[in-house]
Amino acid sequence: LDALDDRKPDLLGLSNYTWNLELGAFVARRAKALYPDLPFIMGGPNIGTDLSDIESFLQERDFVDVYCMYGSERPVADIIGRLLDQPEANRNGQWLRAQTFDRCCTLVDGRLSGNAASEPEKELDFLPSPYTTHLLDEFLHEGMIPMFETNRGCPYSCTYCFWGVDALNKLAKFSLDRAFAELDYVTRFGVDFSELYFCDANFGIL
Repeated sequence: LDALDDRKPDLLGLSNYTWNLELGAFVARRAKALYPDLPFIMGGPNIGTDLSDIESFLQERDFVDVYCMYGSERPVADIIGRLLDQPEANRNGQWLRAQTFDRCCTLVDGRLSGNAASEPEKELDFLPSPYTTHLLDEFLHEGMIPMFETNRGCPYSCTYCFWGVDALNKLAKFSLDRAFAELDYVTRFGVDFSELYFCDANFGIL
């Protein structure tokens, strides 16, 4: 919030989980009050997957310009790239809502627009590692528990699990070389971690 008071960001993006939805909404409304044309994106699993559910979610949260569904690293990179290609005067929420991005939804005249699902990548090594690129070093120095992901998606349809939705039932994976490189980096980092977490959709399925 202090950073928002200091200057307008080019783009604000927040995650959406059950534990932070209202906190994120508070921040977003504060940001939009300060900068009404600020482009704002949100993503995360705390949203229904039916088109009517997505539409209702966005109608109740008019501060969201674009919602990124499922694994959205490429769409977010596309959003940033296209914003950077625009003259500064066009880098606003209204311009953002008028665009189409893969796996993203928005409201146009109060009605849902966009594409909530697409064929996911099967190989995930195109994503840079946050460990071997040193992005998480400061958190490792603090002794925070490292979390790893070696695959995404699950072919089963358990009703109690978000991974059971149709859009997430195809498996995607990081290579073993990538997984071992991250584990090697963390275990040789010089901090004695009491635990390691694996955040796979279905650990051990491969």
